[in-house]
Amino acid sequence: MGTSLAVLLGMLFGGLIFTVAGEHGAQAAAVAVIALAILGNVLSRAIPSVPAAAPDLKVQWNRIPESIAILKLARSRWRCAMPSSA
Repeated sequence: MGTSLAVLLGMLFGGLIFTVAGEHGAQAAAVAVIALAILGNVLSRAIPSVPAAAPDLKVQWNRIPESIAILKLARSRWRCAMPSSA
């Protein structure tokens, strides 16, 4: 829901920028996008760092064996996996 709302608001404000700026709509939209990116970068630096929950965890980067293992786990626990598959 949040992503859909963000896309909708972005489209509305983008159209509003083009309408209000008139002839200079493309430049105004470009400035707005860059300003929003800078603001997001600055605000993201205020997020506190958190230590790793499992620093010794080995990550398997090959997706196919991991996907098969997850499917096998879900099959063995099908009563738990069933509600999330609907």
